[in-house]
Amino acid sequence: MTITEELYTRNAALEPATFNADRNSVQVIFSTGAGVLRRDFEGEFLEVLDMGAASVDLSQLRGAPVLDSHNRLSGVAAVLGVVDEAAVDGARGLATIRLSQRPELAGFRRDVQDGIIRSVSAGYTVEKWATVKGADGVRVKTGTRWTPKEISFTALGADPGARTRSKEDFTMDMQTQYRSIAQAVGVPMEFADGLATRNLPVDEARSSIVREAARLLPPVENRAPAIVSRDAADGLISRMADGLQSRINSRHVPTEGREFANFTMADFARRCLEADGRGTLGTRSELITRAMHTTSDFSLILGQLYNKELLALRTNPSPLLQFWKRATADDFRARQLLEISDGSGLLEVGEAGEVKHGTITEKELSSYRVKSFARGFNISFQALVNDDMGALSDLSMKLTRGARQWFAGLLVDTIVANPILADGVAVFHASHGNLAASGAVPGEVTIGAGKLAMRVQTDLSGNVVDATPQFLLIPAALEATVDKLLATLYPTQPSEAAVAARSLTPIVDPRLDAAGQSTAWYLFADPAIAPVFEYSELSGHEGPQVETRQAFPNLGTEIRVVWHVGAGAIDSRGGYKNAGV
Repeated sequence: MTITEELYTRNAALEPATFNADRNSVQVIFSTGAGVLRRDFEGEFLEVLDMGAASVDLSQLRGAPVLDSHNRLSGVAAVLGVVDEAAVDGARGLATIRLSQRPELAGFRRDVQDGIIRSVSAGYTVEKWATVKGADGVRVKTGTRWTPKEISFTALGADPGARTRSKEDFTMDMQTQYRSIAQAVGVPMEFADGLATRNLPVDEARSSIVREAARLLPPVENRAPAIVSRDAADGLISRMADGLQSRINSRHVPTEGREFANFTMADFARRCLEADGRGTLGTRSELITRAMHTTSDFSLILGQLYNKELLALRTNPSPLLQFWKRATADDFRARQLLEISDGSGLLEVGEAGEVKHGTITEKELSSYRVKSFARGFNISFQALVNDDMGALSDLSMKLTRGARQWFAGLLVDTIVANPILADGVAVFHASHGNLAASGAVPGEVTIGAGKLAMRVQTDLSGNVVDATPQFLLIPAALEATVDKLLATLYPTQPSEAAVAARSLTPIVDPRLDAAGQSTAWYLFADPAIAPVFEYSELSGHEGPQVETRQAFPNLGTEIRVVWHVGAGAIDSRGGYKNAGV
């Protein structure tokens, strides 16, 4: 394994049509993983990025700066915004970036909204490579573990053709990428063009091209014929799950699995048996029974189906995550967090005077660990034989809604529990200067007091943190009160104006009411600047995962949802609590 800290950049696609004027945000596709020709000390090679969730470490991109032309040396003046959210879907890397509202950037924001500034580039490091030789001798280096670090606006992108893309542009772009990959491994261009007409995702097209390259290799003499089983990388299971998903979810339009959109469960069983080289004669119940007992692919379809449905948790996350910091953990051991001091301030030195040395110290802030959570369900044999899409749809809704509600409950429970930090004191406590001395409803005076308490917090070196509140977390019981408060931001009389709540984003969560916190309210800063709470997922197992197997105790298929995640408090200075009345 080769470790490198070299920062690579590649062109990204900006979509001005997604500009949100209320949040000053816009969406980008920061990578498709497609081949890019580069050169190292060994010569020219084709760089490819694996876009699987287990290969991309997004922990440093969420909350990362959006820069002016990758300028990391000019201080905060080069910061144009921040990456609010990032995700990968197996084929692309997607990000939502929020632009700074500094007055001097007003023209820049308008140019982005109008599509005048449209060149975007992503900076990243690659921690692990997998290298193969193509048929023509060109090396193909695939980044199997890589970390996007930042996104930049550039005056002229690395690709002169990069611009806001239409559907036709996207097809042409895919065709160019497919041709580059095919050329690197010695596959005819006609094969790549055929893949482009099918609008396949880049990772699926890459697999098809590699398999075609292997098929074109000359046979080896004096060797017995090899017995080759069907490779799961052909995407059959994923395509069948895509087709089945359109039957249980009317909003889903199949892409890779259109041919399976009208398949019954018996049809899927027959297709799995065919792929496994087994007999396909018999009734619906016989086919399903045979598929369940002789091949695991049939159960895998349901696992893929529900994993696709659970992706909604990533594309539509809980509002609570706006003030939570996200991280990944390599194992289940306690995650230790330390604060490193900035060192003492600079001192004046007289002529020929002595330079006095300061110290840099560290202090443990907190610790928590990732745990495993799971829940099992069963799909009955009768539902499969009856092709009962209602039962499959109900289970999908329960899995998705249940995982979402459980995770949000985990976050709220952590906040309400007011965890103890490494100093032996709870997060919200008078000694931390972030707990109101007496309870009161949110208002001009009480919110102002909370803002002041957060701004004057200091770090280990005694420097002022200046944590700016951005989020107001309230129970449902206080929603009407806060609505009235926000309504007075622009009153008819200047004397009636309430400015303390200005710039705050209210987040209402009734779980606080259910937990007996119907009067308490909280202020939180941007987690990229002063995080208070953090959640971690096991590296390579991000998000809830669905696993399936034949259910031996009962007829049918057994499904379980597994989530390796942990949540805890990591600091106190970016938050404030008022117990209310």
